[in-house]
Amino acid sequence: MYFHICLDIQGGIEHANNLRGCIRENGKFLKTVREVREFLSAQLALGKKYIPCGNCNHFDDQKGCLGHKTIEETQT
Repeated sequence: MYFHICLDIQGGIEHANNLRGCIRENGKFLKTVREVREFLSAQLALGKKYIPCGNCNHFDDQKGCLGHKTIEETQT
């Protein structure tokens, strides 16, 4: 089983300075602490706890990546 990484939104708000230039919204990287905090606060207001880092087709915004079976696991 493998898992994708995700961002804890509350932790991201607290450490927004470290996330400048790491989050893209509508094709634009968020470059200021204010932009990062506003984006993450809006996600939190939607009831989300986590956002995915990259593409994950088995993601839950309350728990994060729910895991993916490896090729070996699918063959058994």
